[in-house]
Amino acid sequence: MYRSRILALALFAAAFITRSALCPPAAGQQSPSALSNKQAQGKWVPFSDRRPYTSVDDMLDKDAGASDSAGIEYYSEDLAHMLLPEKVGDDYVHVFANRLARAEQAAREGKGKLVSETEVVNVFDDLMKEINAPLSMRADVKSVHAFRQHALAVPALPALISTSRNGENCLPGEAIYLLRLLLLNDGRIPGGFLEGMATYLRAPEQGRSYALPASRSELSGVPDFLLWQYSSAHSDRQTAKLFNHLAKDLGL
Repeated sequence: MYRSRILALALFAAAFITRSALCPPAAGQQSPSALSNKQAQGKWVPFSDRRPYTSVDDMLDKDAGASDSAGIEYYSEDLAHMLLPEKVGDDYVHVFANRLARAEQAAREGKGKLVSETEVVNVFDDLMKEINAPLSMRADVKSVHAFRQHALAVPALPALISTSRNGENCLPGEAIYLLRLLLLNDGRIPGGFLEGMATYLRAPEQGRSYALPASRSELSGVPDFLLWQYSSAHSDRQTAKLFNHLAKDLGL
């Protein structure tokens, strides 16, 4: 019963916010050109405010393709905003993004640590233990590996998923993205996830009916909801400590 109630709340929240994210800008909101200018200047813009709005994963993949330090910093901001609860505050999000950007740049240059698929799963499982999630909310290395291999076959997310370049190891930003997917999908990434996204992106813009979560506040999975619940019940310092531990385990 408890799980059913959490699922109902999570799915309702996700559906409501996703619909809001796909609506045209309301009066008083900044124009698409103004938002594009902010992106060009390196100022981070929420996914739901970007134009054209395709899907979060598609926009994230485009940002992952950046090779300059400013672009990698922007990509890292994407990931930090996706992963971290709002309660930690903008300052902490920025600090986390800086740590991630440095680790990402170093790993791309062959001077820093890659993250194994096993480490991604272990970090997720440790996070679930910390927030007292049920034992059923645990990840599996085989399913993470299958997802990354499947990204080659679809193909999908070529900049974001680095299987072709790094085998069973991930870039730091990719590891954060995988953690986010595990949070949204109860520790198991759906087999049809990539096909659904690819079908959505191939469709004409006016005919698209599928969209992925646009922000950290979209509670689509039980682990994600439990993480939000944890952050609501604990101080900013305690919540930040949780993610400091996560970052350390990932080598950030």
